[in-house]
Amino acid sequence: MFRGLFVYYDRETWLHRAHPLAKLAMCVSTSAVALAAPTVVSILAVALLLLGLLVSVRLPRSRLFPLARLVVVLVALTTLSQAVFYYEYYVRGAGTVLVVLVPKDIPVLRELTLGRGVVVTLEGIIYGALIGLKFAVVIVVSQVVVMTTSLTEFIAVMRRLRFPSKLAFLLLAGMRLVPVALEELFRIRVVLRMKTSRRCALLHPLLAAKCLVRELVVRAAMLAVALELRCPKFEFPAPSKSYSRLCTLAVLALTLLSPTLLLL
Repeated sequence: MFRGLFVYYDRETWLHRAHPLAKLAMCVSTSAVALAAPTVVSILAVALLLLGLLVSVRLPRSRLFPLARLVVVLVALTTLSQAVFYYEYYVRGAGTVLVVLVPKDIPVLRELTLGRGVVVTLEGIIYGALIGLKFAVVIVVSQVVVMTTSLTEFIAVMRRLRFPSKLAFLLLAGMRLVPVALEELFRIRVVLRMKTSRRCALLHPLLAAKCLVRELVVRAAMLAVALELRCPKFEFPAPSKSYSRLCTLAVLALTLLSPTLLLL
């Protein structure tokens, strides 16, 4: 479902030719603006800016569809959870009730919900959509940076920012582990569907989680053995790639433009 996420996409686009430090600054600025956005209008403006950025990079559908599914699932889950469990309604009684799911006169739930029952509120839907869009923007801008920046460029950025070599290696290994985990999860789901019947379909998530943890532990152990045998000095060569000043200035312009969207 989420295959292809957080994997470098080797292609010559204007964002690939921009300096990785500028892309990192854009990621930090856009994420901070998204998390600080006070209204749905401002966060939608940031989302439209990112949408234009994705269109300009011209990513294939095989890379866009998993990202779109992740955003839809994230926004839907946060919206549904906050619509039903809106904090302001159960604590202060504030909110417009749209649907009553469980009446407030049921003995056990009456005490658990402070005598208000389980309802769907309009303010909860708006708040959930706002929170979901905030996290979606952070994930999308991080995905754009990862897909347009190679590991060698990430290493060069960390060296320039004076990151310790071992810490940089740990972060990069973690970045590489995410697509590996997604690929393993996809393979495990396919195998489980082939080997188990429909009656055991409810056990698929538990079996998949168990197999995934086991596979990741095995891969981590293999990586540890490989590192011990090679005895790395954690000295990474600097990339020989040249960057475009015009593309870098365009990314910096987007970095400076994103905070102005908070005024909307």
